[in-house]
Amino acid sequence: MQRYIAQKDSEIESLRYLVSYLKGLKFGRKSEKGQPQVEKLFDEAEAIAADATKAKQSETQVRTHRRKPGGRNPFPDHIPREEIHHKIKESDLRCACGAEMEKIGEETSEKLEIVPMKILVHRHIRPKFGCKACSNAKQASEIKIAPPAPEILPKSIATAGLFAHVLTNKFCDHIPYYRQEKIFQRHDIDIHAANLSNWQIQFYERFDRLEKILWQDLLQSKVILADETPLQVLREQNRQNDQKSYMFAFASKEIHLFQYRETRSANFLSERFQEFTGTLVTDGFKSYDALCREAKIPHAACWVHTRRKFIEANKHGPPSEFATEVLTAINMLYENERIAREQKLSAEDHLKLRLKKSLPIASAIFERLRAKSGQTPPTLPLSNAIQYALGQEEKLRLCFSDVSIPLDTNAVENAIRPFVIGRKNWLFSGSPRGADSSALIYSLIETAKANKWEPNAYLKFLFEKLPLCNSEAEMRDLMPYRIAVPVVG
Repeated sequence: MQRYIAQKDSEIESLRYLVSYLKGLKFGRKSEKGQPQVEKLFDEAEAIAADATKAKQSETQVRTHRRKPGGRNPFPDHIPREEIHHKIKESDLRCACGAEMEKIGEETSEKLEIVPMKILVHRHIRPKFGCKACSNAKQASEIKIAPPAPEILPKSIATAGLFAHVLTNKFCDHIPYYRQEKIFQRHDIDIHAANLSNWQIQFYERFDRLEKILWQDLLQSKVILADETPLQVLREQNRQNDQKSYMFAFASKEIHLFQYRETRSANFLSERFQEFTGTLVTDGFKSYDALCREAKIPHAACWVHTRRKFIEANKHGPPSEFATEVLTAINMLYENERIAREQKLSAEDHLKLRLKKSLPIASAIFERLRAKSGQTPPTLPLSNAIQYALGQEEKLRLCFSDVSIPLDTNAVENAIRPFVIGRKNWLFSGSPRGADSSALIYSLIETAKANKWEPNAYLKFLFEKLPLCNSEAEMRDLMPYRIAVPVVG
């Protein structure tokens, strides 16, 4: 009877956790801010924590609160200024003493004006020439006409500026094509959403070599971060419209690359990663494990995903001091990374900091996790967090041997976030070809942002130059990480 009751209690606790977790997904906060510091770290690591605290106090300044200065931030210098001069009535320029007042200075204030979307029509005029004295003057072969300029979308009404504007609206500002159609209608311009979609696919079919270029350059990176998110794609071959597809994202410091696939399996990467000699950093998705084993690629894990498990354990399970202690220890790892950033440490000094301060903390975490593993009921969320962390230990330790490996996959998650936000607006891709073209455009926009380009400015520049390219080498030179960001204004 006691065993039966214990089993039922365990099942009830597991179901409580599941209900709490699902409620959290539906209604809860998504923030993962660090937990409050606690005096105790781990019994086995008290000496380490004390040493780290002393070192921190002696080597870094205490962060203090800084009050923001009053007033507005000035407007950027590159925004054009239009001066409006105000006048005083001549009758008000007479002093009470009877003398005429003289100008002694002026006060200046700036206000922001917005001019609605300006639409122009480029009217291309191509002269035609023929010989009036020749009997063949009327034959087409004897008539000369000025050739049209190379265009990003031949035989369409779209210029480089219009096409860049449309794509920026959808892929950067999350405005679906049917909403853009209505915006154009307010300006008496009739451009159907279907036309905008066709432009997107036409661009991909003409310049899909850009995807190959991005892959080639990405695989030269020392570290690549990977993540994926669901995507609904219609008209997939031999699949239902409601089946999940996936958008994969890969990020280095300079390149953010998106790739559409019908399933979540990472097997398609095996061929691509054959020549990759760097490190892959991912979450705990097991498909990447198989990829790295097959390609013999070093595989690092994400401390943020590990921390997230313990946050969920505290949020949806019985409050646990142990989970709080683990979160505190992980936060200390990130505190050391903050110190390295603020002090602008060299790669060599940064690695020394990780080995001296962060590695002992990580070792203490795993030692305590192993000790706690057999003491926690398997149905509790805390047990799931412990087993997840222990299963990722070897990969989580990899960042302490190479400073170029980040502690987490935040960079690629930040790159994929605009796609997730946009998906809430446009909901699905109408075809696999549309999903492929969307992946390329997201790649160009997010790579431009990673290299400090304003997306619309970069796309307009790219669309003006691409039709003039005669080789992949010329296209490669147009990538945002290979050209300097222009000075605006």
